[in-house]
Amino acid sequence: MNTQLKRSNSLRIAFAISIFIICSISNLIAGNVLVYGPLLSLNEDAIATSLGHTVTIVDSTQWKNMTTSQFASYDAIIIPEHGWSSNNTGNSDPAIVVLNNTKSVWSPAITGRRVYISYDPLLDGGSIGLARVTRGIDTVATSGGTGLYFATGLLFFNSPTTPVNIDFLSLVDSIQVKGGSCLEATFPYYPAYFQKTDSCSDGNSLKIVSQSVFFMESIGSNYFCSGNTFNVNFFNVRDTFQVGNIFSVELSNATGDFSSPTILGALTGITSGTISATIPGGIPVGSGYRIRVTSSLPYKIADNLSPTLLINTNQNWYLDADNDHYYTGSPINQCNSPGAGYVTSGFYRGSDYDDNNPAIHATPTNILIYGPRLRSFLPNEQSLAIAQGHTVTVVSETQWSAMTTSQFASYDAIVIPDDGCSDQTGNLGFTLLNSTKSVWSPAITGRRCYIATDPIADNTPQVSTNAINFVANGGGTGLFVSTSCSYVISSPNTDIDFLSLVDSLKIQSNNSFSGINVVNQPTHPVMDAILPGSLFGEHSYFNTHPSSLENLFSVDLHPVVIASSESPVGVQSIPSTYFCDGNTFNVVYYKAGIFNSGNVFTVQLSDALGSFASPVSIGSVTSTTNGVISVTIPNGTAAGSGYRIRIISSSPTNINEEYHTNINININRNWYLDADNDHYYTGNLINQCDSPGVDYTTVGIIGGNDCDDADPLLHDGNRVWYLDADGDHYYTGSGITQCHSPGAGYSFEGLLGSSDCDDNNSAINPNVIEIIGNGIDDNCNSTLDENNAMNFDGANDSIVAPYFPNQTLDPTYNSGTQTVALTISAWIKLDAGSMTQKIVSRFNSYSLEINSGNQLQYRSGGYDANDPARFGQIPIGIWTHVAIVVSEVGGYNRNIVFYINGQNVGLSILIY
Repeated sequence: MNTQLKRSNSLRIAFAISIFIICSISNLIAGNVLVYGPLLSLNEDAIATSLGHTVTIVDSTQWKNMTTSQFASYDAIIIPEHGWSSNNTGNSDPAIVVLNNTKSVWSPAITGRRVYISYDPLLDGGSIGLARVTRGIDTVATSGGTGLYFATGLLFFNSPTTPVNIDFLSLVDSIQVKGGSCLEATFPYYPAYFQKTDSCSDGNSLKIVSQSVFFMESIGSNYFCSGNTFNVNFFNVRDTFQVGNIFSVELSNATGDFSSPTILGALTGITSGTISATIPGGIPVGSGYRIRVTSSLPYKIADNLSPTLLINTNQNWYLDADNDHYYTGSPINQCNSPGAGYVTSGFYRGSDYDDNNPAIHATPTNILIYGPRLRSFLPNEQSLAIAQGHTVTVVSETQWSAMTTSQFASYDAIVIPDDGCSDQTGNLGFTLLNSTKSVWSPAITGRRCYIATDPIADNTPQVSTNAINFVANGGGTGLFVSTSCSYVISSPNTDIDFLSLVDSLKIQSNNSFSGINVVNQPTHPVMDAILPGSLFGEHSYFNTHPSSLENLFSVDLHPVVIASSESPVGVQSIPSTYFCDGNTFNVVYYKAGIFNSGNVFTVQLSDALGSFASPVSIGSVTSTTNGVISVTIPNGTAAGSGYRIRIISSSPTNINEEYHTNINININRNWYLDADNDHYYTGNLINQCDSPGVDYTTVGIIGGNDCDDADPLLHDGNRVWYLDADGDHYYTGSGITQCHSPGAGYSFEGLLGSSDCDDNNSAINPNVIEIIGNGIDDNCNSTLDENNAMNFDGANDSIVAPYFPNQTLDPTYNSGTQTVALTISAWIKLDAGSMTQKIVSRFNSYSLEINSGNQLQYRSGGYDANDPARFGQIPIGIWTHVAIVVSEVGGYNRNIVFYINGQNVGLSILIY
């Protein structure tokens, strides 16, 4: 600023000085707030301080050394907004990596409200952004338990436009963010516990605020049998329960009615906890059960119900002893597991060749290998296939050229091997395969898997083993091709000519990604036992591939391994798992092979136990491509919850494995009218199979008594409204209980207390500081000017603060640890004049002053003697409270926040 200091005029001062080391001061007004310092750049700490919270700022080392109980001792944890100084590196940002590495320690401490903002409110939000941050911090710090506030700032601005998980939050809430910074909430019970505001252009949320009070966590399953015991976790966010309170887990009847609930377990306490629950013996079979958690002192019902539960309902159990997702024997249909190794989901197919070895699972088949590309040294595709029990035939070019389509089709799979990078000529290396493709291509009616590199040569032979097993066990004749290094010098979008009659594929050189670690999709059998981060060959990748081929293994999102779906034909999706007889719906199906003209795809329905011994055809279509089949559940179909569907083809004949989910037919469900989709219903539930009409739902319901089923913001019964005309969060009069607002100025949330003695002036309420000498009861305590300020004679009215060893803000005199923060405050009454006057100072270190322009200013040592920071305007002739809060940003750099009568009037950043 280059403004010279001027000496003082006559000044009348009455003051109270206080210097705080932030990590040791007590909870003054609202709560203790912990701020994660490595991301702090835009003064969330100052905002929290201005709200009356006690603030502790910790660096990465301090954070990593804290325990769960230490985190839980705070009322809120603030993860600040990252400014433009960040690298916009999202999950890989060093400060975020620390949060992710320690999440198992700090996450369990989060038991209160959470606020997530997916943009930079302080950097770009102006006064609206500041208000949102202020309200967000106050929301999480006053909810009971330990709250959490996080603004993504610019951290994820350069993220992909597809959702990316925010890794460090994964143990608190499952949150995803996209490039351009729009949050998508994917965590359980989103509609119940979180309120989205401020939509992005794609409808996603900019801000998510938790509103939970007392709620139950997901119970992890919806299938139970008599005698099953399981844990129910519940959380008390801000409700108060009395000593002797009992939390109980209650079970409804088979239609979801809680009029005579069954107690499954109980726990005495007043805070969050875990209840061990047991399904009693003799419970009738049903698929409409629900559970909830209640309290006794006072009686409350947790915000959410469980999803619909199936009790004593039989399931298909498959023996998968080695957990390789292949099963042996026939499924057993019963409620409880038949024993160790049995599963109900996650398997790919039956006929595990060795159920004690997860590396071996395929049924032995006949495999044809194109010999000209087979490496002479081991391992190669021939040795890998033999090790899996397959019968292998290797043919020369002459033998291949002499074969007929029917001879090719007599094999379960055809393998084009990884040649170990002996050929890099692109399509020229596949000349014979291309010239004979009209003969062998029609034989490919099964699964396909293509790898754009050399898995065996690059020490990942397990991928080739998996691929051979996969294509050889899907029905028809499968195809496995490793292009190896053949396309290492190819241009983008090069057609793979020899495959053109099977699949249209384009490929290009990938040398620019040499040595990149890639991420796999382990849910597919081709990727079994392949660990994330495996180093794969980098020679080429696919530019385009048919939609029937899944991307299983990528380098920088570019497909390297692609494969067809599980079966040559299969059910892709159905609109629901509940149907009534006579219902008509669409089955989306896929095909992964070549089908002959006149082929018919047919959808079949099993019996109520999932058996296809006598299947019922419920719809068909004549086609050779992917599509949709309209199906109808026959009238008179018996009620049951174990039905399955599958799809078969006629030319060639293929029978896919059944669709992976049980289907419920003619089973009554509870239907709730929820016209505004806020998950609260009106009227009485209706128990029947089909929907009673528009806006009825069976899932996601939290409670009833929706007082306005046309407004999603009004739902949980009558609210208590209070008059807060000036918006300072303090109200007058008594509450009015009703659904809608009684009028302007009424609010039902965010209120801090009553006894507002002037509801037309937001500067007057029980939370403000009394202003001396203005003749107003500012803090509504019925007393004027109760501060009893001392009067001085106006001559050099300042005080020199005492020296605190090793705790000075002046680096010139620092002989020990830097102070985290400093607060200086005073009451002053300024007479007319134009000279600079010190108010509070310490020997050549720092001083709080009034300048010649009646502004509040701060100096620190000799480092900024010619550049003081000054803000605001001090009135003349009125007692005024002034204060500054100094906080360390990093090294010797500090933020100075200026306050006049409790109002933040400015921020200065001093750089030494």
